Amino acid sequence: YHDYAIVNTEHPERRIEGLHLVFVELPKFKPKTIAERKMAVLWLRFLTEIGGNAKEAPTELLENELTSKALGIVEKSAMSESQLYAYEQFWRAVVDEQVLIDDGFNRGHKEGRKEGRKEGRKEGRKEGLKEGREEGAKNMAIETARKMKDDGLSDELIARYTGLPTETVSNL
Repeated sequence: YHDYAIVNTEHPERRIEGLHLVFVELPKFKPKTIAERKMAVLWLRFLTEIGGNAKEAPTELLENELTSKALGIVEKSAMSESQLYAYEQFWRAVVDEQVLIDDGFNRGHKEGRKEGRKEGRKEGRKEGLKEGREEGAKNMAIETARKMKDDGLSDELIARYTGLPTETVSNL
């Protein structure tokens, strides 16, 4: 397996990105493990079974990460110029949309944080007041139940008038 990049001979740091020449020397490839054998079989199937229509590829080739990636490249290379243009426009639109979403989130995030804190404090106060009222009402019911108990009323009657569980009244 040889993977060559296209570079400028005068300036080797300059290379054509995305264009590689890949040579697979099958007669020299001697798989040593079962995994290597399976991979060799997958690549042989890829080379012999895949034509210009990568959409109808065998499941085994689609499930393997490397052969699946190669199928994507075959599919893309089989597109007409107008199909390729539409494909690239689609992905540009997807990227643009994501940039707009991220940008909006980042802008709104700073402003939204202030509003969020303000709303959070407001909600917290409401919940705190509600819990405080409930706790106050419960404490008042317990205090009333104690007085009623001191006056000799039955636990059941006290529970009915205060709304407290009979067990709570009994434990007072």
